[in-house]
This record gives sequence, structure tokens and C-alpha cells, in this order.
Amino acid sequence: MSEKNKLKILIAGGAIRDLLLGNKPKDLDYLIAAGSVEEFRAAFPEARPVGKSYEIFYLKGLEFSFPRVSGNNTEKTIDLDLKARDFTANCLALGEDGELYAHPRALEDIQNRVLRPSFPDTFKKDPLRVFRAAAFVARFPEFTAHTELIVEMKRCAASGWLADIAPDRIGVELRKALNGPKPGNFLRLLIEGNCLEPWFTEFSGAAEIPAGPPQYHDKSV
Repeated sequence: MSEKNKLKILIAGGAIRDLLLGNKPKDLDYLIAAGSVEEFRAAFPEARPVGKSYEIFYLKGLEFSFPRVSGNNTEKTIDLDLKARDFTANCLALGEDGELYAHPRALEDIQNRVLRPSFPDTFKKDPLRVFRAAAFVARFPEFTAHTELIVEMKRCAASGWLADIAPDRIGVELRKALNGPKPGNFLRLLIEGNCLEPWFTEFSGAAEIPAGPPQYHDKSV
């Protein structure tokens, strides 16, 4: 058996979401659901490793990652990995045989255009996900924030987890939001989730500042 035949590689994440929404996928990320790091490197010696917490490789501009968590078999590993992702709408994977793997709430939330955390501690695991959520609703304004998302954003803010995020990582999400059809949704969600501090403090109170003379402007800044 060749090294490539020992691997089970799936397309995962936002690309599958985009397909289900009828959009052309912009980024293709791959999940190596079966096979070892050694087998992957033997099959693709030109792949470049990056990352610390779990193995990630770049190959011809594409990202290949090993599961965040592993189960006692391939199916369980896929299930656990999907449930450890950021939002239910992104907890999807597609095999080369056409089999779709999904978080239990993923398809329902995509159909209803709802943005929901995949598990309660998603922001504790990676606080940057707060800004990913804000960028998401700027890029996909048809999605609304689930109550669970707002509750967890407020918990993240109150816990002080946002303070240690690298500024350049936040900048990446802000640029995504600015390129979306509703960039203002980025700040709206941060305001709703009490997450303006400490990175967007200048916008605190913006909802109470009129955009101009009341006879011409009925909106806030």
C-alpha cells in the first residue's frame, strides 16, 4: 500500500459551508482524518510544516491539518474534530467519496442562517474567535447571532481573554469584515457581546452619538 493510500483526507470547514450556501468556496482547507504525520510527509515530501498545538502543513498554497483531537477510530476522530471547531456553520467535512460529515447542529444552523458556537468554551479555547464571529456576520449578513453566541462573547469579555490576542491576528479578521457586504456588522456584534474592550475602545458609546443633525440623520455613528 502506498503512503497516499494510507491517508484519509477530507475538505473541511468554510469551503463546505460556502458550497451549501450556493457560493464559490474561496479557501480550501483539508483535514487528514486518518494516517500519521510520517505517512503524510512521506506521501507529500514538499509539504511545509507550521503550527505548534497540532500539526499543520502547507502544500501548494493549501492547508492540511491533522485533527485537533483524536478518537479510537477514524469516524470518531472526525466527529471530535468537527465539534472542536469554532462555529457550527463551519463544522463540516466532505470526503472524496461524497460523504458529508457535520456537527449535529451544523446543517440546521446553516439552513436557518444562525451563527452559534460549536461548544460553550469555544472562545476560551481561542479568544480570536470573537473577532472571527464579528467578521463572519460582516461577510454573511444574512446570518444572525444565536443567543448562545452573545452569552459566550460576554463571558469571554468578562474573563479578560481578549487582552492577550496578537494585534495582527485581529487585523486579519478586521480586513475580512471590511471586504464584506456589511462591514458595520463587525462592530455591531462586538457591541452586543460587550467585546469592544480593549481593542476597539474608541467605539464605546458610538450608538449614542448621532451621525449628524437629527433632521437629516436618524442613525447613530
